[in-house]
Amino acid sequence: MTAGSDACNNLNWIQTVTASYSGPFWQANVPFTDSLPANNNSAFYYTVQLVQSFQGNDAMGTTSLFQDQPFKLLPNGGPASFSATLYLVSVGPGNSVEILHTITWGFTFNGTAMTMNQTTGVNQ
Repeated sequence: MTAGSDACNNLNWIQTVTASYSGPFWQANVPFTDSLPANNNSAFYYTVQLVQSFQGNDAMGTTSLFQDQPFKLLPNGGPASFSATLYLVSVGPGNSVEILHTITWGFTFNGTAMTMNQTTGVNQ
């Protein structure tokens, strides 16, 4: 893949999550597709509108950048766990996808301290 190719210009993320706690749009221990804004009925993490707003923004010039803040929704007092599988995808015609990279990440929270799970697929 080369810079400027369609694959490089049509990037997005798909993230599946399982959390031990319920949230506003998911049930405890039931895998779901995460998105921003939440519950946007899209298979992709970012909506088309968000992707378009990133263009020309130095901080988010492409959707190859990703951020999530799941700790904001932790239940008071814990314990809790969160595990995610994150896919960097090239989006093609009809929203077809090619998975370019896979990352797994997550954490456990015992009520006072957070421990990161082993992360895979990330160069460290």
